Amino acid sequence: MKYTRSLIFYALILQTLCSETSDIQYKACKVDTKGVPSCSQLCINGRGGYSCSCYSGYVLEDDNRTCLVTGNEPVIILVTSKTVDVYYTETEDIDTLTNLPDSHVTALGFGPDDIMLIVSRHGKAVYKTKLDVKNQKEEPEMLIDTGLRHVTGVAVDWVTSNIYLVDKDAGQIIVCSWKGDNCSILVTNLERPYSVLVNVNSRKLLWSEWGANGSDGSIVSSNLDGSTLKMMINNLAKPQDLVLDGTSNVLHWLARLHGVYIIQSINLHTGYRQIYSVESDGHAAPTLSLLTDHLYWTMSNSTLIINKFTGVIEKSLATGSALRASIYHPVLYRSLTSQANPCDNSSCSHLCVPSNNHYGYRCLCPVDMYLDVEGNCSRKEGGESLLVSSISGIYEVPTHFIGYHGFRSRRIVETEVNCLVYDKVGDRIFYHDDTTREIRTISLKYPRRPRTLYSKVHMVEGMALDTTSGVIYWTVNQGSVHAGSVDGSFSIKLISDLSRPRGITVDPEYGFLYICDWGNDAKILRCHMDGSHCLVYFHAHGGHPNMVAIASHVTIETEEMTKWVNTLYWTDSKQNSISYANLDVDVINLDTISLNLSLDSHPYGLVVTDRTIYFTDLNSKYVHYVEKSDVTKEIDMQLDVGILFALDHTHRSIHVSDTVCSRNNGGCTHLCLVKPKGQRTCLCPDSVNNISCTVTEEQALFKTNLSNVLDKEKLKKEFVTIETEREDTVLFWAVPLTGFLIILCAVTFFVACYYRNKKRKQNWMCKFIQYMKARHSEDSEGLVSDSTSSMSDPHFRQYEDIDYPDDSYCLRNLRDHNTRETSMISTDSAFTEMRDFDIYSSIDND
Repeated sequence: MKYTRSLIFYALILQTLCSETSDIQYKACKVDTKGVPSCSQLCINGRGGYSCSCYSGYVLEDDNRTCLVTGNEPVIILVTSKTVDVYYTETEDIDTLTNLPDSHVTALGFGPDDIMLIVSRHGKAVYKTKLDVKNQKEEPEMLIDTGLRHVTGVAVDWVTSNIYLVDKDAGQIIVCSWKGDNCSILVTNLERPYSVLVNVNSRKLLWSEWGANGSDGSIVSSNLDGSTLKMMINNLAKPQDLVLDGTSNVLHWLARLHGVYIIQSINLHTGYRQIYSVESDGHAAPTLSLLTDHLYWTMSNSTLIINKFTGVIEKSLATGSALRASIYHPVLYRSLTSQANPCDNSSCSHLCVPSNNHYGYRCLCPVDMYLDVEGNCSRKEGGESLLVSSISGIYEVPTHFIGYHGFRSRRIVETEVNCLVYDKVGDRIFYHDDTTREIRTISLKYPRRPRTLYSKVHMVEGMALDTTSGVIYWTVNQGSVHAGSVDGSFSIKLISDLSRPRGITVDPEYGFLYICDWGNDAKILRCHMDGSHCLVYFHAHGGHPNMVAIASHVTIETEEMTKWVNTLYWTDSKQNSISYANLDVDVINLDTISLNLSLDSHPYGLVVTDRTIYFTDLNSKYVHYVEKSDVTKEIDMQLDVGILFALDHTHRSIHVSDTVCSRNNGGCTHLCLVKPKGQRTCLCPDSVNNISCTVTEEQALFKTNLSNVLDKEKLKKEFVTIETEREDTVLFWAVPLTGFLIILCAVTFFVACYYRNKKRKQNWMCKFIQYMKARHSEDSEGLVSDSTSSMSDPHFRQYEDIDYPDDSYCLRNLRDHNTRETSMISTDSAFTEMRDFDIYSSIDND
């Protein structure tokens, strides 16, 4: 019985222990059958059970398993057709944050200090604004306005503040500094990239690609410097809106499968994937964002709150009509662990990105610059620039760069300029100053002082330049066309019976002028370059052709040959289009590019390069351009410099051989105007009197024998502006410097004379005192009379007003002259007796 009781006792103890062990295992961290974990973030197993905790920036709720954000109230940013609104998730109030520059918003992003980035204008511009409704502005501030084609995703690295952009149409990922002043292409040749995000914990860049047909999409990762690309997931259907849950390392995204939008996710640690199907209203794509344990699915009229573990819709918010939306709280973009910025101590001159190299960073340069051996960014030689005339001056804007134009554009002339033309040979600009009514020229290399060529030139509408003969052409609104030499020596009216001429261009290879002429019958005229034989090239019925340009277009490009075709382009403000026709064929085959501009647009200035067509809009601040390979996609550059007029390009595509006027000015004394079939017309001031404007046979022979000299003289004329500026600069500094030196020498001379006379006076007084003492000592010997030595002598009193030096000075002065006799010159009658003494016969007036 005793042993039986003991066995029963130990059995009860063992049963209790087993029961406790079973209970402990039941309370361990786990995921239930619905996919819900024991804790929303951190779960810690301990003796007797588990406990939940949260990462920094979160706090544990009363249920001891759910983590909520701390600090400011989470908000949902809603983009409507006109404004950006803020929806408060707790109070469900809505406030307007800022107005939108347009309704075509393609992406939202968030940066440090509660700054929001807005990609607008069909993905061609990036704005920024502060998330503070109390200090709201009418419109957000421009950050990037040049070089973007269609940005669909934006992300910010909160450690370095670098901005990452996905340009879908360009197939690129671009990285920019926080100020938008420096941008570099990070990754290229992508298949329709769409979304991008920065994994602040792993320091990786993730983006989605749609692929060629939309069904072979993928998600790719790389380092933040664009190196080490890695395919993460493939065979996806248009993945977009990448959202990373940093607390669980789970990536969520939207996909469109068979016309239905779904939510997909993958655990980056385990590879476990989930799919949630949510019914979407309307045809617009929903937007996806995440905070704590919930996904926020925003549609056109509402926002659904979905449990991220189960996919169950828990709540619906009446957020109203929204084109795009995203939930925001700073905790979403902060790293779970403290991280230092490797670029703080970098030596990069322009742009720094984190890297896995031994430096910890990598230096990048803007697209129009290169990285030299010292690690600095230097300007590429021969960089292309766009020359834009406006109501506030002439601006030089690089064409191949990404960023904000204000950091790169350079104002060359500060006055109202309505038309211009660029001379590539002399690297200078000819333009019409609408304020002074003058035609001027200015060097691009030394753009300080323009040179006036022709004065009292009113209402100029267009300009053209024939570089082969050195002749400028311009149209006047009152119905005339003029020509003048590039050195300003002579100009003449060529045509005077037009209606309202606008743009003008030259084709010196074939000897033709092309002129846009308004009026009742708008048309484009073709004339000989001397103004004769004008015919209608094209009737622009119902249109208003503004500016016209000729460009060479490549039709065949192989290793053996390149065939160029001359093409005529012109803008039409009434048809809102750009038309062009092949000039190398007899039959006009017109093609038109319809511009995607607003109804009140006014296409005006035009310049065409080998691959790009640039044009201005009088009713906006934009320079638009399209690639010849795809004219349906317009790209904008916003120049906030007032009304924009004419355009030119430093690499304008003109392929012209020498003409009859190229050598020795065609034998003309003044103007040599090219005509078709190798002919030319010479014009000069006396041409109206039927006097020949050509050189004589002897002059022609002389010019031929001295061709090298003439070429040098012509070269001097081409650069007369630069030489004049250099001479003016020398005179500007030499004249005041010479005057200063003259004044300095004069002052020095007068000061020296003053001190010299003062010293001579003091020496004279010392000698005089010494003389008086000598007379006093010699009086007893009868050498001088008492009357002469008397201090009351009137001749002696006349010197009482003199400032006599003290004895110490005289003694010092005498010591300095101890080898000389003390003497003086006497001109007064009171001292004539001094001539009788040999001791004073040696007189020194120094």
